[in-house]
Amino acid sequence: PATISDSLYTAQFESQSVLMQVFSQCSDNNQLRLQVDPWFNSFVEDCMYDKSLGPGFEASAVSSMQAYITWTESLLRWSRINAALRLTPNLAVCAACIPVQWTDPVHTVAILTPSVTVRRGSLTFPLRYSNSVTPYL
Repeated sequence: PATISDSLYTAQFESQSVLMQVFSQCSDNNQLRLQVDPWFNSFVEDCMYDKSLGPGFEASAVSSMQAYITWTESLLRWSRINAALRLTPNLAVCAACIPVQWTDPVHTVAILTPSVTVRRGSLTFPLRYSNSVTPYL
């Protein structure tokens, strides 16, 4: 059921085709990742909301993307360093030296595409996932 926060946190688009175009730009149509990665879902929703605000708000969408990348890279580094330290505690002094490769990048090209949203319309897209990710923080 919808909540008050759902009504406050919605993206509005002028048509279904615009909504789908923005969704494609923000998610790179990565359906598998959308099914298994709650952080990615949250990012996609933030990106869609930013883009729903219309032309000139692409920078906000890019900031959301960069924050998402920084967060996931930090989680990846933390998990790899913890795994390495469990195997060899002597590595503690140079834990920061353990290289971490970002293996699952967010494709930025589409996100940087100028917004197709001309105005806030009557088509509402509720953003529920961002609210449900909060308990993970």
